[in-house]
Amino acid sequence: MTPGRILAGWLVLLVVGFSNGVLRQAGYARWFSELGAHQISCATGVVALGIAIHLLVRAWPLASSAQAWRVGLVWFGITFLFETGMGVAAGHPWSRILGDYAIWNGRLWSLVLLFVLVAPRLAFALQGAPSAGTRA
Repeated sequence: MTPGRILAGWLVLLVVGFSNGVLRQAGYARWFSELGAHQISCATGVVALGIAIHLLVRAWPLASSAQAWRVGLVWFGITFLFETGMGVAAGHPWSRILGDYAIWNGRLWSLVLLFVLVAPRLAFALQGAPSAGTRA
């Protein structure tokens, strides 16, 4: 996967994540506590991101396990910086921004980030042996 495709893939993941957040806020957030809605959103986000990553890896096959890990690391890093930056830009205190990583308080965001890190490697394992001419 080329650097341009890695960035384009992350933009797809951004749209998926944003859509998941809209679904939470416009849909089920009113029926659950903030924590419950957060946890549901993390679960639906992992599913949606997993589907998107699987489709991205099918469209733009990964060349190796090492490349899959590099893609995951880049997506993880960009996502972390984007989410942190959005929290800072929104004027949230650092306690709130960092609080989303507190698994011991039921906050599951760090598991979503971990999934973004490992999902390209999982998708690579599912892609199987490439046939001739499928690498672009």
